[in-house]
Order: sequence, then structure tokens, then C-alpha cells
Amino acid sequence: MSKLIKEIMDALNAVNQNKTEPYDRRGEVKRIEGKIAWVKLEGSDRETPVQMTIACEVGDTVQARIGGGSAWLTGNLTAPPTDDKKANQAISMVTNIAETVQETVDEALEDVSSVDDVSVQYCLSDSSSTFVQYGDWSNTPPTYVSGKYYWTRSVIEDDEGNVTYGEPRYSQDTQLSVETDIAFKSNNNHFWYDSSGAYVTTQDKSYATGSAVRITASGILQQVNGNTVSSWTNSGISFLQGGDTVASFGSGGANFYDSSGSVFSIGSTGVTYQITSNGQVRTVLNIYDDGYKAHIAGKQYTPLIVDYGVKTDTVMSDTYYVGSYKLLTIGTISGTHTVAGSSYENKSAPISPPTGYTPIGVIGWYFEGTASTYCIMTKCHINGNAVAYRMRNTSSTDATLNYTFYILYVATTQGY
Repeated sequence: MSKLIKEIMDALNAVNQNKTEPYDRRGEVKRIEGKIAWVKLEGSDRETPVQMTIACEVGDTVQARIGGGSAWLTGNLTAPPTDDKKANQAISMVTNIAETVQETVDEALEDVSSVDDVSVQYCLSDSSSTFVQYGDWSNTPPTYVSGKYYWTRSVIEDDEGNVTYGEPRYSQDTQLSVETDIAFKSNNNHFWYDSSGAYVTTQDKSYATGSAVRITASGILQQVNGNTVSSWTNSGISFLQGGDTVASFGSGGANFYDSSGSVFSIGSTGVTYQITSNGQVRTVLNIYDDGYKAHIAGKQYTPLIVDYGVKTDTVMSDTYYVGSYKLLTIGTISGTHTVAGSSYENKSAPISPPTGYTPIGVIGWYFEGTASTYCIMTKCHINGNAVAYRMRNTSSTDATLNYTFYILYVATTQGY
């Protein structure tokens, strides 16, 4: 016992005589990174990186030796590496002696150069098992290079400005962090869920089962059992069923579809309802801020049509006459008008009534020609022997309209 105390005192004296000699300190393990244990040494308010020359865990009380600008573990007081009785007794003896001479040790350590700053540097390597330097060491992780691996080393600077570099260590945590960040920032990601659970994959393929959210350069796609069910892009949002769009929303408004291709649209210019019949899309209803109109088979009719057996495409057995004239008859007038782009214009189409008749109403009309699909009839009525109407051109291009009006006439002459 006295011999061991003498050896320890000799060691302390040597420390006092030579301030560069290694010294031992106890501390608590706060965290572990690879082969480096970060230990809060007694008498220090910061954590010191210590090489794990023996096994330890967070929370263990360990013995560290510091010298030459580096530190390494010399013992684990919480979990000794052996259960040998003599070893345990020796640890207990050293602990008691250390407590006895603690004051002397503290005084000696005040004159020993201490660690002033600790940092970590990063570098790429060609291998994860052997350090083959690729590029320079830096204080932040360098840009990822496919097939390369991240290594780290500790940088310890003492009060006198002396810098000591630790041994390079492969950093799996840095590797996974950078690769995960790259995967999330990729323009081809799948967030996937199936019987194996939820995960992220960069595979560019359609899955036959399961649910996925795919992030691409154009937007976000949702997929169920290999079918896209929704699309979220800068131009709008679409919902699909069985590969067909059932609803879409964008800056121009909302559109709804059914299995036959019918669509109901709500936009800044009004409400439109269309149907698809025999492969042809037909608008059956347009509602605008200044009126409404109904469309049938490409022709436009007033909401109420009175039929006394005089429609040109119908033969009636019961026909009424005023003298020799049918009570009601239908005729057409045709012509051409031009409507300037992005404007409202009042127009007038002359009527030449048949002999014995007077025009009483417009029951239909038809327009075709350049930009005619952008033109909207907002008002229409009989004004003497003319059709007065107001046309709105929603296109910036001038519209050339070839028009046909269907005029309802009433007999005003006996005709005997």
C-alpha cells in the first residue's frame, strides 16, 4: 500500500516538475460519436473528446488520460472490463488514494496547459473501412459525391495555440444524414406505404398495390394501386378515378366531369353545363352576369318555344290559319357581322317578312366563323323589321360572324 502511494506521489511530483507530462482525470460520458466519447471531466465546464480505447456507455464514470493535445480512456469505473477481485480492489484503492491527494492534484493541474477549443472536421474518402483521402478537410461536410464516404477527425487546440488532430473515423451518421437530405430534395421521390410499412424510395416506377405520394419537378402525385388519384401542380389541382379526371380546380375556375364526359364549369365568365352525345360536346346551358341562354345541338333557342305546328322540321296535322295564311310560321335571315376583340357591340339584322306576316319573336340563332366560339349573345329582340342584339366577344381577336336567325311570324292579313 505504501509503495503504491509513493508511486502516485512520485507521479504527481513529476507533473509539477514537467507540465507536458500526461495526467489522468475522471469524468462522466455525455455522448458517443463513433470511436469518440465526449466526457465532462471533473473541474471542467465543457465536454472533451476522448478516444474509446475501452468500452463505455453514456452515463459511465471513466478515467481519461490527457497528454500531447489528445485524450484516451484508461479505465471505466462504472463497468470495469474485468470482474477479477484483485482488479476491483486495486480500483477501490486508487480511488481512495486519489481522493486523499485530490487537493494536491488540483493545484498541480492549474499549471498544466488545458484544452482551449475542440472542433470536428470533415473529409470524403474512397472507402468506408480505410481512409483514402478525397479532397480537403473542412469544418462543414463537403458536397456529396456518389460513391464517396464521409470521415471526421477531432481538432484540439490548447491555450498556447498548439493544434492536435485526432485519427480519422468513418462517420456513418453524417453519411446517412447527407444521403437522406439528397433523397428528399430529389425531383423523383416516392413516399410509399404497403404491407412492409411506410418508407421513401427514389425508384421511378408504378406500383401495382399500395399507396404512394410522388414528388416531382412539376408537382405532387398521389397514387393508389398503380392509378393516379390526384395531381397537385402549379397550374391547379385534379382528382381522378380510373384514369379519368372527375374534378379540376385552377385559376380559371372549377370543372366537374362524369363518366359520359359531361362537364359542369364555374368560372369568372359564368356557369356552363355541357353534355357529350354521339362523340359531340354540346353546351346546353350558359349563365352569365347579364342573362342566360340555352343551347341545343349547336343552335341557341329562347327558354320558351311555342309550337303551333309551324316548326320547319315538324309536320303537324292540326294547323291554324288566318284566311289563307297559317297562323304562325318560321323563317330565317342570314348575314355577316364583325365584332371587335374584347368588346360589347350592339348589332342589327334586317328582316324581310313574308307577305301577310309580321315578325313577333326570335326563337333561335346560329353563329359560325372566325372566333365565333368566343362570342356570347347577351340580348336579342325584335325591333320593328329588324333583329336587335348585343354581342360580347371574349377573345382579343376580332370575330367575323356568319349569322342565321330563326324568326317567328304571325299572320296579320286575312288572305281571302
